Amino acid sequence: MKQHFNGKPVAIKVQGIHQNLQDAILELLNSSQSKKCGRLILIKTNSIEEITLFGEELKDDRLFIVDSFSLVVDRLLDGELNNKAMVM
Repeated sequence: MKQHFNGKPVAIKVQGIHQNLQDAILELLNSSQSKKCGRLILIKTNSIEEITLFGEELKDDRLFIVDSFSLVVDRLLDGELNNKAMVM
């Protein structure tokens, strides 16, 4: 799937099953540098946070983290979300 934002490519990464969020973010940021991406989208697939240092290297205005469908369903079933929170 090729998407563009403001004439620049959009990088999309799906977090690995056993990958923590920090590693997924760093991998996406590193892979997008040479492509000069306009947006970075990380699809979060698990609840393994483990962000030990949320320093400048992990901050990027182009980065959006989106929960996967299965993660949203799990959170709904666990009572962490209600259907009002899903309306955007």
